[in-house]
Amino acid sequence: MEHLEPHTSLRSHSRNPLWPGVEQAHLARHPGCAVCGVENPVVVHHILPVQYCLALGRPELELDDRNLITLCQSRTGALCDDHHLYIGHLGDYHSFNLKVREDAEGRFKGSRKARLWFSVERIHSLQETLASFPHLASVTDAQLTALRRKVEELFPHSC
Repeated sequence: MEHLEPHTSLRSHSRNPLWPGVEQAHLARHPGCAVCGVENPVVVHHILPVQYCLALGRPELELDDRNLITLCQSRTGALCDDHHLYIGHLGDYHSFNLKVREDAEGRFKGSRKARLWFSVERIHSLQETLASFPHLASVTDAQLTALRRKVEELFPHSC
């Protein structure tokens, strides 16, 4: 029987020392939010959060461009639609959206925060994600197996 340890959070995880360079290179290639094109303020978002990468034994995904997407992020006083929160995390920072790239380029392309917040699609996606991939502290063996399978589909090991 396999178990995930309640793993380190991002607060206690030391970033890979190569992260600043990877982040800068990603922003040079993808300076604007994948949803709305805004270039400031943006964040390089990990599709599969770093703590899940570590818990699944895939630490290389922290630096893998396939696991990164640029999204706008509201900061104090910043006016943007915060696609990082609403599409990257489906409105809840304890959640994550493995379909963020597909959503950014498709059904949510150009969507405003108000539409996303009240969107039936968003609520369905959030419920689906939370049901499939709960917080690391409460993941079951079956959910872990499903998550590993999904991560391998999205980010196959490179040769």
